[in-house]
Amino acid sequence: MAARAQQPGRSARIAVFAGSTNAIMGPAYRGFIDEVRRAGFVEGRNLNALLRQSDQDLSALLAQAVEMARDNPDALVALGLEDALRAFVQASRTIPIVFVANNYDSIARGCTLCCDGRLSRPANTSVHG
Repeated sequence: MAARAQQPGRSARIAVFAGSTNAIMGPAYRGFIDEVRRAGFVEGRNLNALLRQSDQDLSALLAQAVEMARDNPDALVALGLEDALRAFVQASRTIPIVFVANNYDSIARGCTLCCDGRLSRPANTSVHG
């Protein structure tokens, strides 16, 4: 995967699944955007964020994930629900995926392929913390 550095005058584009009814992860989108803003990105100026609700069944999420990935954003962001991450993993193997796992182990469930034994060489594009 080629690195895509932020170019002057170019807006970063992200596609986000965030849940609105989950009491813990509902506010996660606002918190995520606050942190992105602290890094110097402002929606409408140098950041375009496409937000979709993750409170849907897997087939609906997958259809939306495929549509969002087709636009080739700089990153896919899954906040909370496992099905949102699964949909992005199925939709793209090349776009970096950033996610927050809420009550599931993404490695044990096969959403994140850990690595080939070295942390410097991840086996796929999913990033979590």
